[in-house]
Amino acid sequence: MIDLDADLSSIFSAGDFSECATFTIAAGDELCVDGIFTDATDEVRQFGEVVIEAMKPTLMVQTSAITTVRNKMAVEVRSTTYQVERVEKVGQGMSVVYLKT
Repeated sequence: MIDLDADLSSIFSAGDFSECATFTIAAGDELCVDGIFTDATDEVRQFGEVVIEAMKPTLMVQTSAITTVRNKMAVEVRSTTYQVERVEKVGQGMSVVYLKT
C-alpha cells in the first residue's frame, strides 16, 4: 500500500522547492513547516478599466504538518510576517494556506 504521507514528507523536506514557514502557535511556541511559497502578484488592468484580481500569497503544505495552525495566526516566510487568512485542503494530503499582510 502507498504511504502518501511519507511520500509528501520526502517532497517537502527535500529543500529543492520548499522553504520553512514559521507559524506562531502561542506566545513563545513556534512551528516550522516546510512548504512551497507563492508570493502575491500585483493587480493588472486589462481592456481599459477591467481589473484582474491579484493572487494572494499562499503556502502549499502537507496537511498533517499544520494540524495546530488556525486562522489569524502569524506566520513568517522570507522575513515577512503574514497572517493566516484561511486553510483549504486540496486533497491527497496537501493544503493551501492563504496569507495576508
